[in-house]
Amino acid sequence: MKKSILILMLLSIAANAQVKTGLKAGAALTKLGFEKNASGKFEPSYYAGIFVSYKFNRIEPEFDIVYTQAGDIGMSNLRKTYEEQNVNYKHDYDINMVVESLSLKFYINNGFSIKAGGYYGQILSVKQEISGYGTRNYDLTDYWYKSDAGVLLGISYNATKKFSVDARYMYGLSDMSGGTYAVQNRMLNFGASYSFL
Repeated sequence: MKKSILILMLLSIAANAQVKTGLKAGAALTKLGFEKNASGKFEPSYYAGIFVSYKFNRIEPEFDIVYTQAGDIGMSNLRKTYEEQNVNYKHDYDINMVVESLSLKFYINNGFSIKAGGYYGQILSVKQEISGYGTRNYDLTDYWYKSDAGVLLGISYNATKKFSVDARYMYGLSDMSGGTYAVQNRMLNFGASYSFL
């Protein structure tokens, strides 16, 4: 009897569930959170990838994988030489990464939903340009950590059954630099998704 009830419950859930998979892409604003000796501002970027979701009533778990370029434009307070005092340099970071995120969407009404979750980023490369007293370029890939992780919050709107728009803020909790002072990721995404199903 109990098994029959459980089977009926699972069949009921499956009947009311909607699986979606598709593409997503959009614009991004990214910056880095520096613990010390630097400050930055948001710079424009982009992201593109795929997603899969499973909607049941007003709840929809969603998993996506996107390629994006994080980074930052700002000022660093560094030594010009070991004998001199620290001076201000302009810095420009470009961080190529693949980001996997898992979030839970809760539908409010009329296609609007709010979502929260977490993300994990695989860092592919880190480039840095320092200017102010001449221009120098560095490849920091081998010196930084290979991953990034954090939390996300966002909102979305289903314009049609297949097309939706959303915005989300991703707040890095882990140190990416592996140096003396921590560097954390900050990303604001604005984009659209298209479902094949």
